[in-house]
Amino acid sequence: MLAGRQVAEPIKASECESHLFGFKLTSIADDGRFIRTFLLSLIVALVCSCSDQVSSHYATLSEAREDRLFERGWLPDILPQDTTHISVTNDLDLNTSNGQFHIPPGALSRFKEKLQKQSETIYIYRERDSKAVWIFNVHYSGQVEYQLEVKGDGGNII
Repeated sequence: MLAGRQVAEPIKASECESHLFGFKLTSIADDGRFIRTFLLSLIVALVCSCSDQVSSHYATLSEAREDRLFERGWLPDILPQDTTHISVTNDLDLNTSNGQFHIPPGALSRFKEKLQKQSETIYIYRERDSKAVWIFNVHYSGQVEYQLEVKGDGGNII
């Protein structure tokens, strides 16, 4: 005992050795929480680093055009001039895109005229000689969500 304190006996190395992928590890916690936390962190880091998604946000249609959003094919260039709050997430590996934007309710009918109606709120757009198909969920409020799909060789949307 030192100055009223007890000194713990050192733990033998053989009591806290563990193995991971053939390497000896010295456990920080007796119950293995450190190793589980380390492995979980490693798995999460690997999974997150494999994604090749890019998100962009534009206040106006002009900003989206300046960034060449339509030239790059993530959205068809059919949105009305007064479209705002454009948010897109593009998956570069899968060549897909999804997002949303707002069209003033007075301009919705002009936008819908360029699309093929599938149901009350679902519309699609296909460009000629392209495998790309955009699916739009058009709300009466002017909020529009979209998803870009690419048709496979058999003509099915994948």
